[in-house]
Amino acid sequence: MKKKGIILVFTIVIVSSLLGMQNKNTIDERWYEHVLKRMTLDEKIGQLFMVAAYSNKDVEHIKKVEELISNYHIGGLIFFQGNPLKQAYLTNYYQELSKYPLFIGIDAEWGLSMRIQPTVKYPYQLSLGSLQNDSLIYEMGKQIGLQCKAMGIHINFAPVADINNNPSNPIINFRSFGENREQVSRKSWAYASGMQDMGVMACAKHFPGHGDTDADSHKELPSILHKRHRLDSVELYPFKYLAERNIGAMMLAHLHVPALDSRPNRPTSLSKYVVTDLLKNTYGFRGLAITDALNMKGVRNNFPPGIGELEAFLAGNHILLFPENIPLAITKIKQALEEGTISLQELNQRVLEILKWKEWSGLGDYKPIDINKLASELFPENADSLISIIAQESIVLLKDDNGILPLGNGNPAIKNVFIILGNDMPSAYVNRIKKSVNNPEIIFIKRGSSWETYQQQLRKVKASHHYYVSIHEPKIWNTGSFGFQANEIKFIQHLNETGKSCNIFFCNPYILKKFNALKTILIAHEDGETFQLAALSIVQGEIKSMGKMPVQVSDFRVGDGISLAGLFTNDEANYLKKVLLETPTTDVKVVVTSSLLHPDKRKQIDQLAQDIVTQKAAPGCR
Repeated sequence: MKKKGIILVFTIVIVSSLLGMQNKNTIDERWYEHVLKRMTLDEKIGQLFMVAAYSNKDVEHIKKVEELISNYHIGGLIFFQGNPLKQAYLTNYYQELSKYPLFIGIDAEWGLSMRIQPTVKYPYQLSLGSLQNDSLIYEMGKQIGLQCKAMGIHINFAPVADINNNPSNPIINFRSFGENREQVSRKSWAYASGMQDMGVMACAKHFPGHGDTDADSHKELPSILHKRHRLDSVELYPFKYLAERNIGAMMLAHLHVPALDSRPNRPTSLSKYVVTDLLKNTYGFRGLAITDALNMKGVRNNFPPGIGELEAFLAGNHILLFPENIPLAITKIKQALEEGTISLQELNQRVLEILKWKEWSGLGDYKPIDINKLASELFPENADSLISIIAQESIVLLKDDNGILPLGNGNPAIKNVFIILGNDMPSAYVNRIKKSVNNPEIIFIKRGSSWETYQQQLRKVKASHHYYVSIHEPKIWNTGSFGFQANEIKFIQHLNETGKSCNIFFCNPYILKKFNALKTILIAHEDGETFQLAALSIVQGEIKSMGKMPVQVSDFRVGDGISLAGLFTNDEANYLKKVLLETPTTDVKVVVTSSLLHPDKRKQIDQLAQDIVTQKAAPGCR
């Protein structure tokens, strides 16, 4: 008995000693260092790649992803279209299949609904650009971050930090917070910090700034031809701001910017001058540099598969997104290692930085998605209330020259007519009108109707009536006319001239460039029920409009609304110059329209415009 006791005590001591050694190793060596030491060369190279995955595709697609995980040790997946439940199952399956935990990413700029349905749809960034309270954007970032975590997503490719200073931009546009560099910077960080406080990496895009172009890098290589001083003061400004605040990742755009890299057809995503020298060394960015999708023609037109991935690595990127041919890309990178173009030390350092962010994201202690909690986590009770507040505080009353707001000015004798232009009757909007407006007349005109249909309504217009025209179901993307037809634009203009009308735009505000001198304009941004009901609350005077336009939508406004229409005296000209000189140059755009004026007046305004440019009060003046 005594001997057994001695053995037992001795065993306990040995076990305790081993546990102590294990704890010491944990302290001395972090998870990412331990993982890197275990990796083969192929496994290290595989960490560089993040490939596309879908939860709405067939078994063949799943087999291809399985092969990339098992045979090429890829480091991550970016999920696109699909269903949340199926994506959750696939994520758990792919993670189980992978030797090392996978980085899971998604484009969820306005929430997971951008890619997977059904999930919560949050407002677009241009809608958020109208908000005066950035804490709402932070709360939205937190909610999106929690929903990403519930889905096993570690990095959201948002926010868009591009300044949309070109209204004709076909690919950024409503995805931007606006035209003001300060607003774009602050709102981008509010969104990003909300997510990162919930443990989900934010990724600002598209460095060095994709706003001032009318080309789409999915289809071609756009050019940004500004001088370096202009890039520093405008395009680059938000990204520098975010780098200083330690945003987790930056996405590199496929742009040709000669002021940063003058080599012909060299995308910024493949430029060491841009990725390493500017972003990392000059701005001190310590997060992950991630290419935009490498299957886009902005890069592929000049850099075929394999070559593009190698050039992206040489430029300084950590993650190569959406490569088209991983075996070929791996071969090219291995050749570069053998030839000494890439050092093993540099590869190790790049992989170590990826693994550090994986640990930050929780992958050092990976846990599968809890499928049973998905429903409650993807549809939180506070989501609807947040979106409702955002809608109410973002709607902009641009002008009310007709003086017909609030509804009927409280005069019961005024007939209130609601004209709805859309593909289908917006039921919540109509029901609210019927319940809360005394004896309203509701007229529905289907989109695409003939001019005769519109004329029939115009012939019924009475000066004693107030008309509230709402525009529903337009296209949010910049298609030139945003889905508006000539008859609709013509009708709105005629109604504006013949009666007292309020135009409620549930659409991209850039559409206003198609209209001239509308007298009462309410910009409600989006055509969802929440925005419809919020707009009606403003029309009825229940709440006040709090939003401010984040972009220039009219050639008749300067800065805070200074009009050039009656600018004829030298005193007025001098006053305008004084105001502009006191305004930050990057925030001012002046458009002088003088073709209908007397030649002397045209000369005067032309001289004014030249003075403004010469004195650098408004370099955007033309």
